Amino acid sequence: MIISAQDAKKCMKKYHIFVTSVRKSCRVTLTSNEFNEKWKEHLEPLFYGLAINDPQVAEYLDKEFTEEVKTDPQFQYSQIKLKFGYARVYTTSTKTFQWEEEINRILKGDDKNIQTNSSARRT
Repeated sequence: MIISAQDAKKCMKKYHIFVTSVRKSCRVTLTSNEFNEKWKEHLEPLFYGLAINDPQVAEYLDKEFTEEVKTDPQFQYSQIKLKFGYARVYTTSTKTFQWEEEINRILKGDDKNIQTNSSARRT
């Protein structure tokens, strides 16, 4: 079962006796808003951040950002969106293209007709 982080928190509060079993049986995912809230210290001012509301994309980027800030504590991101059907990631990282490719792969796996950037013209 996949539930949002907010729903998981409600679930854990309501059934605090069963927190251990809830954590094992529920896969907590992030919405784009929750992701942006979590990473707001690294979001460049006046930008909206992650605009792809797909839990798998948010989960993937959450893991990647966690690793990125270990090597670059000054890491920042500004926009992560779909542009002309392809993922576009605007960050200070050198992994931007790799992240775009993986986001496209995740979305294509969800049958959302997303092509990979290797066949796309970069803008």
